[in-house]
Parts: sequence; C-alpha cells; structure tokens
Amino acid sequence: MTTCSVVMSVFNGEDFLQEAIESVLNQSLKDFEFIIINDCSTDKSLEIVQFYQDKRIILIQNDINIGLAASLNLGVSIAKNPYIARMDADDIMLNNRLEKQTEFLDSNKKIGVCGSFAIEIDKNSNEKGLIKTATGAHLNFAKWIPSPVIHSSVMIRTELLKNNLYDISLDSAQDYDLWLRLLMQGVGFYNIKSPLLKYRIHTKSITQSKLSSQSKNAYSSFIKQTKLPEISYRSFLSFCLQNYETGVFSRFFDAIKVQKRLKLSFLGLIINLFRYFIFKYILKKENLVNGI
Repeated sequence: MTTCSVVMSVFNGEDFLQEAIESVLNQSLKDFEFIIINDCSTDKSLEIVQFYQDKRIILIQNDINIGLAASLNLGVSIAKNPYIARMDADDIMLNNRLEKQTEFLDSNKKIGVCGSFAIEIDKNSNEKGLIKTATGAHLNFAKWIPSPVIHSSVMIRTELLKNNLYDISLDSAQDYDLWLRLLMQGVGFYNIKSPLLKYRIHTKSITQSKLSSQSKNAYSSFIKQTKLPEISYRSFLSFCLQNYETGVFSRFFDAIKVQKRLKLSFLGLIINLFRYFIFKYILKKENLVNGI
C-alpha cells in the first residue's frame, strides 16, 4: 500500500491538539509521515507536540505567525509521499481513515482529491450528527458549490497539491479557491460514503468565526476561476450557499451560465440542471451539509 504524508498546522490549539495528534498516530495504516507546522503559538501547543517522541512526526516551528495557508504550503513543500492527507488541529481522525483513502487512490488513478463524510462534534467531543457531502453523480454537478469536500477530510495527490498551492492572499476559504482551480483543470473529485473524520464545530473554529469573510472570499474565487462576473454576490449566496433570496428562475439562468463555463454538452447541461435542482431539494429536505 502507498504511504502518505499528513499535514497539519496549529496556532494556539492546545484545547484539542492532543486528541488530534493521537488520532493520527493511532491509525491502522502505520507507515506515514506527520508534518506539524506550529505557527508561532503562544499557548502550550509546542509543548504538546514535543511530548510525542514519535519518529513519524516532523515539526516545523515558524518564527513568526504566517497564517494557515502559508503554513500549509510549508508542509506541502517538504512532503515526500505520493499522497497528502489534510488534518486540522481540532478534529479527530477515525482510525481507518488513512488506510481507506490510500487504498481508494491507489485503485482510482483518475481521482485527484478524495474526501469523506464526517461526524460533527462539539467542544466536548460529543457527537452531534452526520455531515454528508455530495457523492457519485451528484458530485459531478455540485463540485463548484462551496464546498464539494470537507477540507480536513481530504487526501490529495502530492504532485497535484505541490503544483497548486494554497493562495496566501486569502484569510479564509483557501480550500474552496483550491478546489475551484483544480476543478477548472478537470481534476477528479470523490467523497467516500462513510465518515472518516470527526469534524469539530466550536466558537474558535475558522468555520464559525469567519463566515462573512469566507462567503466573500469564496465569491471572489468563484468569479476569478469561472470568469462569470455577471453573477452577482447576492446571486452567488442564493445559488451556491443555499440562501434563497433570489427567485428560482434567476437561479436557473445562473446555473446555465456556470454549467456552460464548465464546458458541458447541451444534453449534459440539461441533465445536470435537472439533477442539480433535485439535489438541492434533497439537501434542504434532509438537512444535509456541504462541508466548508
């Protein structure tokens, strides 16, 4: 089985860091490197990382705080294995995650990005529910919706990520910007239909603290990559983020513009539009969540 590199950045993450590290070290797949970037933390994060005398851990200590995207790029730049697994310092890997994702990528050469479902947990690690992302045919026409995969559930081919680093000019939604760039290059995405991660939602998480910034950065990346400036920010929020402020016909014509930009055939356009609106209905009815 192919080995992988786990890349995790931490900044003042002492509250959940021990759980995160141990969930990686206790994986059923034993042969991997674990690259941890300490982004100049002022709490006990560094002490917690240094406590683990495991040869698989490679610690990078930033002299100044450079932010998540730049820190991740540092980790990616030294990764030696064919696949990179993303991990956040407040999440928990299920113990078979690395094994299942490496096996999948080994067997599916056309897939570049592999995510999974996740279990939402709170600050006390209590399970709150299952987070589902689009899979199979649904993913083919939902890939450009923020976000087609849960960032910290992703395993990606290393060469692909080294050639498409995170945009350090963004303070949030760096993952969505990356997914859009890969999508426009025709990279294959896939979500495993089972949870391989416990995804923590709490008051300090980026997901909760930067929602407004995330939406604006996501829109900026969407316009830049799809080259569709005629789609307004309000329409983007309505169509892509499921805040239905615009009418169904406006969303329909926006969908046509996007699908044309993705170079689908006319028949593919009609089929995907039909599937898309069914998928949005299912998302709303079953209260499923696209991971951001």
